[in-house]
Amino acid sequence: MLSADPVVFTTLHFEDRTDNWRVVALGPGGKLRTTIDARPKDFTHCTDAGESGESIKNCPGTVVGKGVVCLGGNDRGGAYDLGTGKLVWGVKSGDRTFHPLRAERGASALVYEAASLNRPGGIIRFGPGGAPAGDECPATMQRLRRARRVGHVRNRPRP
Repeated sequence: MLSADPVVFTTLHFEDRTDNWRVVALGPGGKLRTTIDARPKDFTHCTDAGESGESIKNCPGTVVGKGVVCLGGNDRGGAYDLGTGKLVWGVKSGDRTFHPLRAERGASALVYEAASLNRPGGIIRFGPGGAPAGDECPATMQRLRRARRVGHVRNRPRP
């Protein structure tokens, strides 16, 4: 379960496990609103998080709000419209990990970019106009550099 209002959850084929999953949004009265298949953009089910031990899977890096579901991952982040199931925005980077924190006005989102040993982490606002999540190109990196950085976190080694 990703959200109770609106009702949004993931489905997972019992035998195929993480290879066959979808995001499902329900409308008023519990009727199907949309089904989103994020696999073509190489998103993984719940960012490959393990089970919580209660036969329920934790879904870190997934946020629902403002009519979108935001997905994160080891090298990508993006948002899908809950009404149409279409990708609204996406970014891809070979060396960054993105974790959506909160959906904001329009279809934008605050996203945590994880720190690495060589680079501090940060909180970035992404939104429509980003590169498609399936493309890795210099334009994506330019958009990442121009994205509005709203904070940063240093990953300092412990003494």
